[in-house]
Amino acid sequence: MTESSIEAKRVGKMLWAIIGLTVVITIGVNLSMGWGITNQRDQLAELANETIRFAEDESTVRFELGRGRLELIKLLNLDETVDEDAGTASIVNLQRSIESLTTPQILSSSEHESEQQLSRWEVLKRKGQEFSRLLVTVQLWRSRNESLNQNIRDKISLDKVRNRLQDLHGLINDSAGRERIRSSLQIRQYQKAKASAADKLAREIVATYLEKLRGGRDNLQIEIASIQQLVEVLDGVDQYDLLADIKDNKLKPVLVRLQRDMEAVFSNSDINGELELEALRVSLFGDNYNIDEKHQTIHVSQGGFYTLRRDFLSMLIEKDLFKEELEALVLDIEQELGRFVLLEQNRQKVMDQRSTDELTATWIWVLALSFIGGVIFLFLIRKVFSAIEKQVAALDLLRERAEKSRMSAETALNKLDLAQETLVQSEKMAALGTLVAGVAHEVNTPIGICVTATSTLVEETEKLQDDYNNERLEHEGIERFFEMSKMAEALISSNLSRARDLIKSFKQVAVGQHVDDRATFELLSFIEESMLSIKHELKMGKHKLNISGTGSTYVHVTPNHIWQVASNLVLNAVRHAFKDRTEGTINIEVGEMADSVFFSVEDDGHGMDEETMKKCFDPFYTTAKLTGGSGLGLSIVHSLITEGLGGSIDVEYKNREKGVKFIVSFPSGLDDEQVASVKEQDGVKPAQGLTELIEPLEE
Repeated sequence: MTESSIEAKRVGKMLWAIIGLTVVITIGVNLSMGWGITNQRDQLAELANETIRFAEDESTVRFELGRGRLELIKLLNLDETVDEDAGTASIVNLQRSIESLTTPQILSSSEHESEQQLSRWEVLKRKGQEFSRLLVTVQLWRSRNESLNQNIRDKISLDKVRNRLQDLHGLINDSAGRERIRSSLQIRQYQKAKASAADKLAREIVATYLEKLRGGRDNLQIEIASIQQLVEVLDGVDQYDLLADIKDNKLKPVLVRLQRDMEAVFSNSDINGELELEALRVSLFGDNYNIDEKHQTIHVSQGGFYTLRRDFLSMLIEKDLFKEELEALVLDIEQELGRFVLLEQNRQKVMDQRSTDELTATWIWVLALSFIGGVIFLFLIRKVFSAIEKQVAALDLLRERAEKSRMSAETALNKLDLAQETLVQSEKMAALGTLVAGVAHEVNTPIGICVTATSTLVEETEKLQDDYNNERLEHEGIERFFEMSKMAEALISSNLSRARDLIKSFKQVAVGQHVDDRATFELLSFIEESMLSIKHELKMGKHKLNISGTGSTYVHVTPNHIWQVASNLVLNAVRHAFKDRTEGTINIEVGEMADSVFFSVEDDGHGMDEETMKKCFDPFYTTAKLTGGSGLGLSIVHSLITEGLGGSIDVEYKNREKGVKFIVSFPSGLDDEQVASVKEQDGVKPAQGLTELIEPLEE
């Protein structure tokens, strides 16, 4: 027999030995594990049933808690019709569900974990009782305030006050009518009287007229209108602290003046209006009101509109307190329920661990039985390890190749970043070129006018000199020269001032482009000056730019970022939104939100599709590759806003016919005290903080 065949037989015997040993070990292991697994299965089934029951009870508690909270919220809403029995039923069900959370195992156990669980259960029961008490309190509050809410909603007391005011209007109109009748009768008597009595009647008519002028009926109308206005203000007031001010500092003085003027107007009349005025006071302050002149206040009583409004605001305060108490109680129950659930889960884990420990004891001797088989398998394992070592060597080789590939990829990525930075710098230089070209175009017009006016002035001067030398100089020619000189001087002065302002704005914007320091400035004015640099781009396409917003939006950011973002968004609209149009409108709006400031750039161009909107901020994405677009404009804008300004940019569009709106929002960098300080200063510059950088350029 050859050595290979002997080795094959040896391997065959080893395999049969392994098979026999495997059968014996398998039978022993299966018998042992059968008993252990059966025992653990029964324990796990019982534990699973407890877990399911507890989960159902927990969900019931949470459901009844949510339903009870909803019923209490409905009770607090007096404008909504509710079933009070439903709220009571939900609270009863909540208490029952809390009672059902405990199990006989927990009640009979004396372990520390179970004692903690029972303690938490008692706390949950007390919270449920507090929920029931809150329900009863809210029900009493609702029954006490339903009539009050009905009065406010139907404006019953308010209409009563309005009727009293209407009665006073009617009283004044009645007095005025009687006065007119009296005057008419006096005039008729005067017309029929003889000469001896006519003079006396004339004086009576004049006295009646003067008395009418001094009567003060217009003042009565004004004071009644003031009371009407204050009543409407009182009806709409929602702050309890404002009620006393309206009553004592506004209503009381007007009522005093009304009484005084009524006494003056009705002093010579059988109408005194005292009952109507008293009815007005009662409708406002109640039957038992009292005016305390010493302390300059009015003590009100029940039944008046003021008292009704005061009670209504008190009711709203109580409602808010009930809501806070409800939410706090619900939160407490949720937290206590969470702690109770955690303890129950821990208890179930302990029971599961006990079952596992019992199974582990079975595993110990099973493993001892299996150890013999493990020794036999060591040789085979060694063979397996040899194969694994070969695989490890192969993996090391693959890892080395992967590391080389990673380094190559990093090198390529660095080159790509460098190329991107170069393109971004090119975009910035292009923006500076646009700024210079725009200002040069704007300055060219006033400079050209000055040159023309100067040339005209030189020609007229030479002509005047020639007339003087040839003795043709006349007075009319001198006057014409003076008039022309004044016109030329005015043209030169105004256009040089315009050029100076343009250059000053250019300096301010240009300096802001190369300075990364933060500055405090007024946002609207800075954007208006920044747009001068691209005005020629708009004129080339006959586009219209509208800038609107509040002129008191101050920020403390880097001006360079604002200029780049605003100009890039406007130029993006000019170059992409109006491809097939020679005219378009771009609107810039500046404003403030709750905790930030914003400005938006909106055009009425052809808009963009969904794919373009999703990718418009991606680097190198452009829809104008054929016309030389780099695809970095909006990417730079996005980086400046998110990284430089710490803000965000959103895109809004309706369809391809309505254009696109970019909304830029960012923190102002100033708190309320800093904003107030900036606004109080005299002569605040639109870009305050750049002065130190601008002055050296002007020198």
